[in-house]
Amino acid sequence: MRNEDVKAFELAIYFVKNHNYRFVTINGSDGDFWLTNPSNMEFPIIRITGKSAESVYFDKEKMLKIHEALKKLLKTDCRLLTIHTTDETEVDTDPDYEQVIMKSGSSVGKSLVFMFPLVEKAITNFTDNQARYNELLDDLKELNHQKEKVRKIKHKFVLRPSYVVIAICVITYCLTQLVSMVFGISNISAEIFMGAYYRRFVIVNHEYWRFLTVGLTHGSILHLLMNMFSLFYLGPLTEKVYGKRNFMIILLGSTILGTMIFHTFETSLLAVGLSGGIYGLFGALFIQTFVPNSLMRHPALKKWIYQIILINLFVNFMPGIAVSAHLGGLISGLAIGFLLSKDPKLESFKIHAKICFTILVLFLSYRVIIDKNVEKKPYSNEYEIIEVCNKLHLNFYSDNLLKNINKFYYNR
Repeated sequence: MRNEDVKAFELAIYFVKNHNYRFVTINGSDGDFWLTNPSNMEFPIIRITGKSAESVYFDKEKMLKIHEALKKLLKTDCRLLTIHTTDETEVDTDPDYEQVIMKSGSSVGKSLVFMFPLVEKAITNFTDNQARYNELLDDLKELNHQKEKVRKIKHKFVLRPSYVVIAICVITYCLTQLVSMVFGISNISAEIFMGAYYRRFVIVNHEYWRFLTVGLTHGSILHLLMNMFSLFYLGPLTEKVYGKRNFMIILLGSTILGTMIFHTFETSLLAVGLSGGIYGLFGALFIQTFVPNSLMRHPALKKWIYQIILINLFVNFMPGIAVSAHLGGLISGLAIGFLLSKDPKLESFKIHAKICFTILVLFLSYRVIIDKNVEKKPYSNEYEIIEVCNKLHLNFYSDNLLKNINKFYYNR
């Protein structure tokens, strides 16, 4: 085993251990070590080799093909950093990649040292190549063992946003029942108090936050279980496909827009449930069935999401279902999922999609603000809610609500 190859292995382990790089197995790499770390913005791809810099001219085409393949895998556009552990003193520059010579005791560029502290000390002096190679293998096994332990711990205690939303919905439902029993008010009044969509309060008191909090309230235990069951299975899948942050954007965005569409095209006074947001998850996952290399391209998952969407579309024909909120959530999920997808082929369409989406949001916002389509007559449950707020010392809210009710209904 050549001294240069062992040094290359030693340097590769330094990057894996200290900078979260991972080995990539590539057929025909001829003893080169390829490393990736998507979180490193400057050099997410590194090639470390014990070959001389001159050999690059013979391997350049093959090396750049591997680099292109890894760029597509990581969905990034970056330069390749190739490091040689040979005894050469000079290296020619090349516009296609950055080349560095490293050996024990050598100095490297300041930019590389700044990005990778202690990289100059990564290669040590040794005489027995095989013994050092065996030591490095043991180090790598121990490192992998430690990473596996950390991975299991993280997996065991992972906090998924979808599970947090489920917990909040369950707590909200329990509090709704508690408010109803303790204060002796109807379930509908308790749901409105806890944040359900109530058309009259949206118009009279400008409570636009109800477009979001509607998703936390549910009308019955069966309604709650159905939505939470759907979220339990769809949530983690959407998180895996889009990421946790984007999952929340899809869920919350679809809930808000779905309820705004419901408000615009229907005159129903009350709405509860997270169904608009769940339909948004359907739409976002449906978009991914057309994105190359997406998890949703798997035939079984693709068939499953098509079947689920079809079944839920038929559910909309059942009585008591807020069809426009469901379809509004589905359309919103399709739009948001499209904008968040990372398919390069879709990039040229995203500008037009963003314009259309912005117009839709502005249109719905305008319709919500100018809408005054509500009977100018107060309902008894509205005074129930004011009374509960006073008992809970929420006077800042109850006083403002009463003032706007009197102003809207009685012009005083």
